[in-house]
Amino acid sequence: GVEAKNQAESLIHSTEKSVKEYGDKVSETDRKAIEDAIASLKTAVEAAEPDADDIQAKTQTLMEVSMKLGQAIYEAQQAEAGDASEEGKDDVTGEALIQREDDQESTVRNRLSVYHDQTAPLVEYYKQWAKEDPAAAPQYHRVEGVGSVADITRQVKEALS
Repeated sequence: GVEAKNQAESLIHSTEKSVKEYGDKVSETDRKAIEDAIASLKTAVEAAEPDADDIQAKTQTLMEVSMKLGQAIYEAQQAEAGDASEEGKDDVTGEALIQREDDQESTVRNRLSVYHDQTAPLVEYYKQWAKEDPAAAPQYHRVEGVGSVADITRQVKEALS
């Protein structure tokens, strides 16, 4: 419901900003796919009676089609920083770079799938429980994992206090 809509609106805003700034760094086909996914998600969010499942599915689609834009942004930032380091080497230590297994597209896709299949329904379950029987339901607090470690730590501490 509201949580899916808020997440979608946040993703729309950040993706629109990224397309405006870095859209020329991806192919026309990729940019069009991103813009179409944004439009589709906006339609779902702005519906008279928004469907949470539809919003989540379209949010997932936008995240997936935006991956190439994220890569383009990273590459552009590296170029702007004047990264003259040797390819495949750490620019500070000179050591060979490695790609961790948890830093691969397939792993990220799997994590998103697990979230939508297991975590999101659990969150909805506890939210519904809180609506039906607030006295018996466990406390649920949403903490966005975006921002500095200090900001996130502060949010967690506030939720626990």
